[in-house]
Amino acid sequence: MALEQDRGNGDGIHSSRWVTLPNGLSLLRLLLTPVVVWLILTQTPSALWAALVLMLVAEVTDFLDGYLARALNQQSELGRLIDPVSDVIYHVSIFMAFLKQGWIEPWMLFVIYARDLGVPYLRTLARQKGIDLGVRFSGKVKTAIHGVAQLVVVMIALGLIGETMPGGFETGYAVLMIAVIASLVSLADYARAAFAKS
Repeated sequence: MALEQDRGNGDGIHSSRWVTLPNGLSLLRLLLTPVVVWLILTQTPSALWAALVLMLVAEVTDFLDGYLARALNQQSELGRLIDPVSDVIYHVSIFMAFLKQGWIEPWMLFVIYARDLGVPYLRTLARQKGIDLGVRFSGKVKTAIHGVAQLVVVMIALGLIGETMPGGFETGYAVLMIAVIASLVSLADYARAAFAKS
């Protein structure tokens, strides 16, 4: 009797296997989280360079896990869970390291965290109404924007990007504001879907 079975149920879930390359990439991003946070808090140039490299690796894994899951027909319930959880833990942890370093305003982190805390409750509410509230496009855009914003902030700390943009806007504040707006738009999108009539 086979221990692993593939299935297609119309929900984009095609595999019951949990040991897959996409899931491994999601877990790698999770394992990189404390290392990147420690490097950012160390704040030496060499540590920040190492953090930047690992952050790029983490963002690549975020793209590849979903792409490979579809390409290899390895989409699974576990993958559907650990991918967004890894994203939230990874990005929120880095934003918390930024707060410790004084690189992000506390209210910005509050909004970002509130969105990531609120979406699971909206999913639960939607499920009670018979609505399957999976990862929405707004959530994917939000995650991408958060990743880019974090890379930009570390690049500013390394002096690779100017601290001000044309017009006198502070670069770091501007990209973090975009990240906050992306969180708010995504939260509104999930809320609209959750409260939609089934």
